[in-house]
Amino acid sequence: VKAAIITGLRWLSYLPMDVMLMDLPFTTALTKERMGLSMKVQEIILDAAARAKVNVFRRWDLMKKWVDDDVTTIPALTDPLDDQNHLHMSEWATACVSNALFRTILAAPPPPIS
Repeated sequence: VKAAIITGLRWLSYLPMDVMLMDLPFTTALTKERMGLSMKVQEIILDAAARAKVNVFRRWDLMKKWVDDDVTTIPALTDPLDDQNHLHMSEWATACVSNALFRTILAAPPPPIS
């Protein structure tokens, strides 16, 4: 996973565009059954982003805050049709994360004038 992320970021660095990574979703499979592995992948994503000097949209923290603040539950964040893996986000969670990402991009400072 680490090598793939680093390679992808290297490829993207040659293109004239802004790059942002998004970390893992806070869904049933990643929080209950695989928490240790999820935390390792989170560290890999953050480390790769820091080395490549790109931002990370912290989806995990955002979704966890919703659960911690009793806005929703972990099962409600997980797609009800994903009854085998419990990995994919529900439509509600996808819409909310998309909205938060959109607001984050809009709030970003403009690029420097050269």
